[in-house]
Amino acid sequence: MFGYTKIFDPAYYEAFNGWCKKLYDWGFEKEHLVTCNGIIPALYELVDYITNEYEKILIVTPFYAYFKHAVDFNKRELVTSDLIEKDNYYTIDFDDFEAKAKDDRVTLCIFCNPHNPSGRVWTEEELKRVGQICLDNNVMVISDEIHCDLLRNGKKHTPLAKLFPDTDQIITCMAPSKTFNMAGFMISNIIIPNEKIRSIYKARHYDFENPLSVVAAQAAYTDGYDWLC
Repeated sequence: MFGYTKIFDPAYYEAFNGWCKKLYDWGFEKEHLVTCNGIIPALYELVDYITNEYEKILIVTPFYAYFKHAVDFNKRELVTSDLIEKDNYYTIDFDDFEAKAKDDRVTLCIFCNPHNPSGRVWTEEELKRVGQICLDNNVMVISDEIHCDLLRNGKKHTPLAKLFPDTDQIITCMAPSKTFNMAGFMISNIIIPNEKIRSIYKARHYDFENPLSVVAAQAAYTDGYDWLC
């Protein structure tokens, strides 16, 4: 069986990390990178690895349905904080979000950045408030950033983890699937700085990626910038 260490030479990390540095001025350590066949399958696993059956998971609504499915599949309790909508523009209700995060049983937040389905590209100020609320209340964050490369002109994506470089409590999920129309290759990048969670993931995850998918993603990250733009 092909394992992570056998099919991922340093060139894959260098290609993807280089992509993140080029677009977002943000990078991460090689050992923090693991992969999965998709971000949603990774969510199903991570919810189980991070939380126990007595803990709750916070999500802002509206949300992509499979966020809830990952919570339900693991028999965890879902806590929601509704976004404020005015003239089809959505903002975070920070008072409500903080009140929910202060619940001692809330230990994980699944956050979508940029947001699906509202289309909001969160500002750095908004992201800093979300991140600080979670960190202040010992809530780990999974930041789903699968849409980060597809922005309208004049919009700027900021990885949540970039704003909090000194914490290991933010997991970042990205993929080439939306960016390069590569969903069929079934490869996504999961950046887990927390050593404990990463060790659990590596021990329990069925560690296989199609080598052709790895090569395709590496090629896209290395040579696909002009095509994307």
